[in-house]
Amino acid sequence: MTIARRVGMPRRVVTILEGESLVNDATALVCLRLAIVAISGTVSVGEIAVEFALSAGGGLLVGLAVGWLVATLRSRVTDPVTDGVVSLLTPWLAYLPAEEVHASGVLAVVVAGLLLGHRSPTIQHAASRIFERTIWSAVQFLLEGLVFLLIGLQLRRLLVDLEASDIGITRTLLVGAALIAAVLVLRIVWVFPATYVPRLIPSIRRVDRNPPWQVPMLVSWAAMRGVVTLAAVFLLPADTPERSVLVLIAFVVTVGTLLLNGTTLPYMVRWLGLSGPDPAEDHLQEAGVLQRASTAATRALDEALVGDEPEAVVARLRRRSVQRAEAAWERLGNTPDPPSAVYARLRERMLEAERAEIVRIRDEGVVAHDVLRDVLLIVDLEESMIEHVQSDASHERGSDLMTPEQVAAVACDHLSELTVIPPAQTPDGCAECLRAGTDWVHLRLCVSCGQVACCDSSTERHAEAHFRQTGHPVIRSFETGEGWRWCFIDERLA
Repeated sequence: MTIARRVGMPRRVVTILEGESLVNDATALVCLRLAIVAISGTVSVGEIAVEFALSAGGGLLVGLAVGWLVATLRSRVTDPVTDGVVSLLTPWLAYLPAEEVHASGVLAVVVAGLLLGHRSPTIQHAASRIFERTIWSAVQFLLEGLVFLLIGLQLRRLLVDLEASDIGITRTLLVGAALIAAVLVLRIVWVFPATYVPRLIPSIRRVDRNPPWQVPMLVSWAAMRGVVTLAAVFLLPADTPERSVLVLIAFVVTVGTLLLNGTTLPYMVRWLGLSGPDPAEDHLQEAGVLQRASTAATRALDEALVGDEPEAVVARLRRRSVQRAEAAWERLGNTPDPPSAVYARLRERMLEAERAEIVRIRDEGVVAHDVLRDVLLIVDLEESMIEHVQSDASHERGSDLMTPEQVAAVACDHLSELTVIPPAQTPDGCAECLRAGTDWVHLRLCVSCGQVACCDSSTERHAEAHFRQTGHPVIRSFETGEGWRWCFIDERLA
């Protein structure tokens, strides 16, 4: 996954590989355990099939049950540290009961984790989510490094044991090389039919069209073996014939695929003509989501007002609600230094001065340490939330920035009907700003009449004012290299 993100693979491919890294590894461990049972006695195909169904199905049920129970518990926990401890204990809470009933503990952990991750925004507080993300990043890094270290330390003993075997190192390496070729070929043989055969069903094809052949080819080539392969091979019983040979073969396959596929993956991405997510498209989607969230927040504020609130407080709340959406819209267009970037740069300088003054007060020793710690935490949290806006003006685009297909698919009736772009009445800029002599950040074009107006990040917000006055619902970006449209009424992109 690290390699996939660094080489800029398409998001769909990364999502597929993420799903495989969860479900496929769990399924493989179930199959391996059944294989170990099979080599130790006489079993039939039917018995193996039943055992697999019970193991996988039991893991699924246990994972769902544990996920539901933990979600119920965490919805009542407000302390971030306590919530983090519950998060760390959850894998054991899912794994151990599943193993007790002879189900797949690994699959139970995966299912519980997916369920809790999906429900995280509704059952956890913001501080708990931030704390959990930090602690799990550290745990994941340490565990992955520790597993590779412990397994690698056993390599020397394996080589010593192999010298006593009749097979020898040379034949073992040849078998490992042959298995590398086998797993690569079998991967392609599996991925292509698994991609296209289900789409022969009309109902599936209507929802998910056939991807170009480059996508399954890239998924096939991203077939590196990792820590699960090395950990799994050590599950073999100690009395397994030629166990050291089998373990070393697993080493060869893992290292070989990491070196072969991992180092050639960037070249494969370029050869297939695929590319990763477009940052500008991501900014466009982000801006659309934040705009709708901002509208929902404003609506909630209007419903909560009783009429005796200070006007200054209400205005401050409204302004704070739209700032994030405006910062996201400002990432688009060709403005080299948008207002949100200026704000971030100057606010960081102010926070540095605040922190220096807090440290100076601490050194004086006249304020309690607990108080200073809380104040410093407030400053740190604000600094972590500052938007670091980088303009995409220097990004060379082969075509206009358009709305991603999955976003445009849910466009409203106004966007579906108003598709013809009229000529601009004032190509030089916002008509109202030109008359008044004011400046603008970005420009928008009314699709109904061709009026050019400034965006919501501009001081005068003439595009929205034009909508309020005329009721014309759809605007199009009037910035160079952008072709997306926005509906004021339904708050949809197309």
